Amino acid sequence: MDGSTPTVFSTQYTAPIVVDTSKTIKVIAVSNRTADSVEVSNAYTIIGSPSVLASPAMAIGTTNATLNAFVNTLGLTGSYYFQYGTTSTGLTSTTAKTALSASTTRAEVSTSLTTLTAATKYYYQVVVTTAGGTTNGTIQSFITN
Repeated sequence: MDGSTPTVFSTQYTAPIVVDTSKTIKVIAVSNRTADSVEVSNAYTIIGSPSVLASPAMAIGTTNATLNAFVNTLGLTGSYYFQYGTTSTGLTSTTAKTALSASTTRAEVSTSLTTLTAATKYYYQVVVTTAGGTTNGTIQSFITN
């Protein structure tokens, strides 16, 4: 675990190894303090979940609005969609999934909603998925005119 070549005198692990940072693990099999195998190594890369920053809705009309957010895929490809509804616990409508390119910088994403009901409060959040996991943005709200 420290990057050195394992020997019969290295730390013996008899339980699962927790890997919480990217690293290369080198191992050998040992019996009675004599090496029984060649060294084997494998690199493990820890991949984080994407980050999301909510942003206010814009271009709000009587039956339409544009939902916005900022996302960072942490260098992985992925996708996003928005969930929305008329209660903060009932985000039952979703937009189509949209592909995200791999990037390590923050990118703005948005979608336009139509056929909303006039003078109604809506709640929404963005959902971003990559190989590193899924992240839900904070729930935002707006009121149609």
